Amino acid sequence: MERLAARLNGVSTVNGKKFVRFFDHILDISVVLATIMTIAAMLLVCTEITMRYFMGQPLMWVIDVCTILLVYITFLGSAWLLRADGHVRMELVINRLSKRQGAIVNTITSGISVIVFMVLTWYGAKFTWHFAQIGHFLPTNLEPPTYLILLVIPIGSFLLFMQSIRTTVGYVRSVSLLPDSKTKRPLGPEIPGRL
Repeated sequence: MERLAARLNGVSTVNGKKFVRFFDHILDISVVLATIMTIAAMLLVCTEITMRYFMGQPLMWVIDVCTILLVYITFLGSAWLLRADGHVRMELVINRLSKRQGAIVNTITSGISVIVFMVLTWYGAKFTWHFAQIGHFLPTNLEPPTYLILLVIPIGSFLLFMQSIRTTVGYVRSVSLLPDSKTKRPLGPEIPGRL
């Protein structure tokens, strides 16, 4: 019971800290892989353009590979971007609320994200397994197995699911720490000396 109370009060256990470090390490590896894939896609496109217009011999497989790489880049980099708080936000409404009300709205939207990524992980895994069992291939020049392309969807969605849980917990803690004040956030950046 004391352990549960300590966790609810925000006191991390040693195992919890190890898990967080391990998960952060996984996110760091995934973003490095996404970065390498981005560079590879850029180099492939440049090679394709060079081969097509200067050598007269296009590489027919480059578009297929770049399309697959874009799916992998998206799903491998998204959880890291969520951890870095780099996703685009619509702050028009949030900026008009108090800090506590804004934290409550962020908690709700982050909680919805947890549910969405849980469902996406489940169905992504289900469809990936289905395509692996039936041996489906994409009807493109390369004809890669479909499950190899879909495999990143449940993996990336699971990383997003886990990071969304962390983000939601952080917002819940911030709601409990903020006073219930009526002061609004400033609508723009604070400029020193401005009246």
